[in-house]
Amino acid sequence: MDRKNVKLSAIIFSRNDVEDALKLIKDIYSTFDEIVLIDQSDRHKHVYIISQKKKNNLKKLRVFYSVALGDPAPLRMWGLGKCTGEWIMLIDTDERINKELKKSIQKIIKTRSNGFAIKRYEHFMKNGKIVNEDAGFTWQIRLYRKNSVNYKGMTHELADIQGNVERLDDRYFMDHYVDYNARPREYGELNKFQFRMDYRTMNREISENIYKFLMYSQGGIAIKLLNAIVKAYEIIGLKKEDMELSNTDYFIFYIIKNYGFAKRLNSKQNIIQIIRSTRNLVKQINIWKNESDSKEIFEISKIINSIGVIKFLGLDNDKTVKDLIKKYRNKTQGISLLISLLKNKYKEVNKGHA
Repeated sequence: MDRKNVKLSAIIFSRNDVEDALKLIKDIYSTFDEIVLIDQSDRHKHVYIISQKKKNNLKKLRVFYSVALGDPAPLRMWGLGKCTGEWIMLIDTDERINKELKKSIQKIIKTRSNGFAIKRYEHFMKNGKIVNEDAGFTWQIRLYRKNSVNYKGMTHELADIQGNVERLDDRYFMDHYVDYNARPREYGELNKFQFRMDYRTMNREISENIYKFLMYSQGGIAIKLLNAIVKAYEIIGLKKEDMELSNTDYFIFYIIKNYGFAKRLNSKQNIIQIIRSTRNLVKQINIWKNESDSKEIFEISKIINSIGVIKFLGLDNDKTVKDLIKKYRNKTQGISLLISLLKNKYKEVNKGHA
């Protein structure tokens, strides 16, 4: 491909938020050579978005149906396989990129970097109105070479880029409009996998959160020093990597994480509120520990935190996803389906090792 005419794809995931998806497509249509929509909507809404593509002559738009797993993350690699561009930009339906980034994106991707971190400003909404004018931000790696990226997390995972990642300056940013009342998250039972962790997972999350908030190099002195301190604490406390965190360590970890998140987003939450919510989370984790499938859930969480849900379920394989679509298209989907797939795969793997 001629570097002067590099092809740039935008990828969008949607589930029953087709109007928001169409608004985003209209907003970025002139910026990208191709827009790939991975649609997980109910049948009638999927049909509607296909009809709008034809009605509005959206030739750049390519729509693919996929089974809904409650969150787009497990199908990120499969979706990337549908993109034909050398460069990819991932954009959610409740996000917008600013004019400067639209105008300069073709020039940006001609550098030697393989990925770019972009400031994403968080705007919390209530009944369609912004309730926090002074929005904080996180760094989001959303623009990257297709053949240099890997996703392996459960939800809210960081893109793992092979090669140099460059921070874009303040001229370029994204806006994220979060209205939890309008679009409540479906995670529910998935939190059992998300919030429970062993020390290996905690160590990785510490590094990843510092990277996400501050963009410190994973191999830099600050991260190495912090990792050394945490490691020393674990050795002194006789903690093993595959052990579940103690209640005290859960509390300390989530206090620090939640406080850092609140400060970065300019949240009005004070430390007392954060302590209370963290204490309630630890209580909930203890309830999960006493449930009948507690051991199974924890073992699965260790696997997916290590190799990722995509690799564990083979969701980067086109045949696997097509088989899921064929089997579950007219059946219950969402988080409950994802959890069922995880449990069945775990039993299958254990049976093979028996």
